Amino acid sequence: MTNKPPTKAELLEKIHTARKQFKALIDSLTETQIITPGVQENWSVKDILAHLTAWERMTLERLNSGLSNRPSRIRPIHTNEEVDWMNEKVHAIHQDRPLVDILDDFQTSFERLMEKVEGLNKNVFQNPTSMEWAGDRPVWLLIADNTYLHYAEHREAIEKGLVKKDEG
Repeated sequence: MTNKPPTKAELLEKIHTARKQFKALIDSLTETQIITPGVQENWSVKDILAHLTAWERMTLERLNSGLSNRPSRIRPIHTNEEVDWMNEKVHAIHQDRPLVDILDDFQTSFERLMEKVEGLNKNVFQNPTSMEWAGDRPVWLLIADNTYLHYAEHREAIEKGLVKKDEG
């Protein structure tokens, strides 16, 4: 992947395309396939949805606080160990929640994040400067990492996990 900043339109197109592909996969699954653990390590598809939702919400918080020059309520995450810690925390919080709530939050978090991203000035996306509040990366990459790149990563993991479960 190149680190050349995309235009706002390019970034939005990538996000919406990846989200549509991810949602089509989820919509093709049965409830049993969604709630059964072991799709991606010990996670179910439901756990993955909660995970994606949490990262979208964290991205929205980072955008809101960083672009407003106010401290974030979220602790900085810079290392793989910190990512793993956050993922474990999110999993522990959400693993017993009902699927209907997870699905609703998954949709709502996306809508809120897209409202923010669509409202940003196009110059925000073109700025190649790494921002500390954005995880020491440009703002566009914070958004990409937690939307279309994240959806693609987990779509692939779900597809592989379901095939493995069917073969197993």
